[in-house]
Order: sequence, then C-alpha cells, then structure tokens
Amino acid sequence: TCTVALGASGTVTNTATVSSAVPDPDTADTSATDTTALVPAADLWLEKTAPATRVSTGATVVYTLQVGNRGPSAAASVVVLDALPAAASLVSVDGAGWQCTPGMGTLTCTRPSLGPTSTAPIAVTVTAPGAAAVMTNSALVAAATAEAAPGDETDSGAVEVLGPPTVVGVGSVAATA
Repeated sequence: TCTVALGASGTVTNTATVSSAVPDPDTADTSATDTTALVPAADLWLEKTAPATRVSTGATVVYTLQVGNRGPSAAASVVVLDALPAAASLVSVDGAGWQCTPGMGTLTCTRPSLGPTSTAPIAVTVTAPGAAAVMTNSALVAAATAEAAPGDETDSGAVEVLGPPTVVGVGSVAATA
C-alpha cells in the first residue's frame, strides 16, 4: 500500500526484496522494482446562478459562476467560456485571479491554475434587453490538466425578461344627475 500526498507529481517507486537463511545461488532475482508515473488530474465543476428568475426590461442581472476544483491535483491553464445571453448587454465582469475578455457573444476567462479544494467565482453583470425575452446564459470550464470526474463542468441559467405592461383600453365615465 502506498499513500500519495494530495497534489503530488513525479513518480512513485516501490522495491520489494526477499531473503532467506538458506543461501541463494542466484541473487539476481531476489528483488523487483516497479515505477509508476503520477498523472495529475483535477475534478473541475461549474455552477451558474442568477438572482431572480424574472426581471423587467432594462434591468441589471448579475450571473454568478462558481468555479471549483475537487482535486486531487491543481488544475493548470483553467478556461471558462460563458455564452452571453442574446440581446443582453455586457456591463462588467469581476473575478479575483481571472483575466476575462469579451468576444463575439462569448466571454472567455482564464487563470493560470486552480488548486485542489479551491473555488474561484466570477460575477458577470448584464443589462436585460428592452423587450420581453428569455435570457439563457450557459458556461463551461476546462483545463490543460486531465478531468478526473467528467459531468459537472457546464451549467446554464435562464432569466425571463418581462415586457412593459400593456394598456388594454382607456375610457371615461361621466356621471349623470
């Protein structure tokens, strides 16, 4: 049995040797060595939340992307791709340690690494469009480090944008005496 420290890298070498009180005429086969390379792997996850499921036209909406790594290794060259909602206007992006760049409908955020058992949130602020719509915001996280447990690297959130109230009719009432 071998216990490897969290985030360890390199190789593990295990040597077993046998001996006996009886002389062995061939000592070339009394030990064996096995060397195993430690392959870094990270279990990245992403969760996206919005403060409300419905907002008014022109409202400010802050999507929060929680990005985490369950380990066992640090994730190298972490990238989050965030497909911004159509017709929404990007206001700002905030996330300690993240370098974010808006592009053709997609926000790309990168960081050099994310340690095991760490989280690194990103706040994406948008302005809702001026007409009724459903704003769907989807994101994914990936890294150069192998993914240990695929399946929770993407998430999306939808916010319904309510249009202005519709006036059905306006009339007047006259009093009679």
